[in-house]
Parts: sequence; structure tokens; C-alpha cells
Amino acid sequence: MEQGSLGELYLTRSVIKHIRKHNKSVATGSGVGKDYSMVKTHSQWTVLSESVAATPYIAWTKAMNNLYVSGGNVAGARVTYLLPKDVQEEQLKEYSASFNSLADDAGIQIIGGHTAVSGAYKKATFVVEALGETSDDLKLTGKAKPGYQVVMAGYTAMLGTNLIISNRYEELTGRFATSYVEGGRFKGEPNCYSVEAMVKVAMELKCKAELCYMHDISHGGVYGALWQTGEALNLGVKVNHCAIPIKQETVEFCNYYDINPYMLEGTGALILVARDGECLTEALKKAGISAEEVGVLTDNKERAVELTTAGMGEIPHMMTCGAGKIEKRFLTPVKGDEIYKVISAY
Repeated sequence: MEQGSLGELYLTRSVIKHIRKHNKSVATGSGVGKDYSMVKTHSQWTVLSESVAATPYIAWTKAMNNLYVSGGNVAGARVTYLLPKDVQEEQLKEYSASFNSLADDAGIQIIGGHTAVSGAYKKATFVVEALGETSDDLKLTGKAKPGYQVVMAGYTAMLGTNLIISNRYEELTGRFATSYVEGGRFKGEPNCYSVEAMVKVAMELKCKAELCYMHDISHGGVYGALWQTGEALNLGVKVNHCAIPIKQETVEFCNYYDINPYMLEGTGALILVARDGECLTEALKKAGISAEEVGVLTDNKERAVELTTAGMGEIPHMMTCGAGKIEKRFLTPVKGDEIYKVISAY
């Protein structure tokens, strides 16, 4: 199987299919494109999300992003350390300091967790569970219709670009000018990967724009997130490839490693679906956040990207936008992430 998050075909067929529904209080449960769970408790909704990574800040950020897209507020977090036998206490202190710093910066209480050391673990792995709540007024309906617009906030392959720069810096600076490599880096780690600010702007326009769904881009990149959006909403998606925000440096680095930037780890960006996508886009840009209307929902269930074949290079996914023949390419379920073609773990 592909490294990273379990591919959607296996996930759907061998995991989700076998989960039974017993509790009517569960409003949002397991499923593709659903990165959080939501349970009714009296007048409030309890929201839960989680993430697993080899780096504290990545596990933390992904778990928080998964909860933010519910429209809820984070109340606390549980952190689990799965550590190899050769772990040193000094390393343990560093991991704890990282998590406590992340929690302090966000004003979030670490409310528990678990720490295990075993020969079964070859490297340190961290599980973060975020817990929060939302209300009936803020809960997203997920009820979209054909014609609703798809907006993307942030840039393509944000985390993936930075991971490549950090792990392959000498190779890149041997091929590109150092200033160019540094210019391609997304600044402000780890905060640059949080979608909290984007979600806040969007939620202020929830009613006006008829915002119904949000999905943070992550494993599988932009194309994976767009596929999952259509799957979660049970509708088709028609995407304008040339509207997807991407930095030229990201294109160049991915070209160098012969990988598809649109299928590269995209934590830090967000997909939003609303009746009035233009309203959302303008508000996000006004707040200093990159945003573009990248597509529209359809009733034919196709999840397709439309792009021009003009300027096509040796690598099929490296298309340029401009005059030329329009070609349609179909999105597919996430099977892995391009990042593993460059680095082994993150």
C-alpha cells in the first residue's frame, strides 16, 4: 500500500463500510471528506478530530485544522506519544516543550493523553485529538446544490513545498539560486499552516454567503481535497485548473523532482463551498488571505479539472494557462501523496 494516510479505496471498502451506526446523536461520523465527528449534547454539539504525524507541530496543526472546519471552537487537546525504545529523556522533554508551546500560543489546554515506549515503534509518532464545541447556529449543514461555488484559500502544496525545501535544501540550492529557494518557502512556521484565520473570516459570512462546507487541504493535495469535497457532498465538481493558486517556486521545485504539485501535501490551505463564492473570496482577500473561486458544483457527479494544453511540457501535469485547447481530466480518490517520492516521513 502507498505510504501515509490509507488510500480511499481501501479506507472505504475495508474500514468505513464496516462501521455501524448505533447512536442518533451522532450528526457527523466517519466518511471521506469528513475530518471531524460531531455529537449532540443537550443544546450544544461536541466536536472531535485527530491527526497522526512524526512531528509535533504537524500532528497538532492538522488536528486543529480538522476541528476548525466544523465551525467549532477548540476547548482542549489530548496528546499521545508513541516512542521507540532508544528514545532519550532529553528528546521527551523537547517533544513536551513543543506541544506546550503550541498549546500556549493557541490558548488551548492539554487535557490528557498517553505515552508509550515500545520496540514496535521504529520512530517517534504523535497522535493529537482536538475536542471542541459548536452550536446549532454555527453548525455547517453540508447541504450544497449544483451551482454552488468552490473557493480555495491559501496556496497549493504549502506544507509540501516547505518540507521539500527543508529536507532537500542542498540539492535545491545546487540547482536554483539560494534567494529563489528561500523565496519559495512559506514563512511563519508553524502558524502559516493553520486555517483558523480563514475559517474565522468565512464563518462571519456563513449566512450571507450560504457557506455550507469547509475542508482543509492536506494529504493528497488540492486535487485530493477537491475529490473528497465532491464525495462528501455527493455532487460533481468542475474545476478551473488555471484558477488554483500556486507559487511559481512550487511549480519549479516539483518539476525538478518530477512530482505533481496538485497532489502534494497541502496543509495550510482550505476549500470552501458556498452559494456566493464571490462574497467569500472578496472577504478573504480583504483580510489579506489569498483566495480564488476555483470551481462549481454540478449534478452529473463528475469530478473533473479543465485546463489548457497550450505550453504542455514533458511532464503531463505541468500545464501553463493561456490560449489553447481545453482538456478535461478526471479527479480520482486519494491513493497517497507525492511528498513520499521526495522524503520518507514527516
